[in-house]
Amino acid sequence: MGQWPAIGISALLFALAHASIYRLLPTLVLGILLGYIVWRTGSIFCSIVLHAVNNGLVASLLHFDSTLRTLGAQETAYLPWDWTLAGAAVLLSGLLILRFAPACRKEAPERFGASEGL
Repeated sequence: MGQWPAIGISALLFALAHASIYRLLPTLVLGILLGYIVWRTGSIFCSIVLHAVNNGLVASLLHFDSTLRTLGAQETAYLPWDWTLAGAAVLLSGLLILRFAPACRKEAPERFGASEGL
């Protein structure tokens, strides 16, 4: 099917597996990001770590709401815009590094004619 259909389908399944209509779109975007990381690095390990970090940050934000208020977040269900923009900038920086770094994927040997002699 190709890279993007495979990433899109797996991301959709990832989002549906979380069983929340309210989190469907953000989880779909996270699934696309995780799928791209797997494709780009050739390993699922980086996506597992990123997924664990994401879940850990969300759980920490929910658990330590008093710490958030101490750091300047008001009593609201959402993070302040400056925190959101800073997080988006870090995410974009990571994606750019990932995009322009040499890929670690191992291509299938048949793509390079290695199996022709067999």
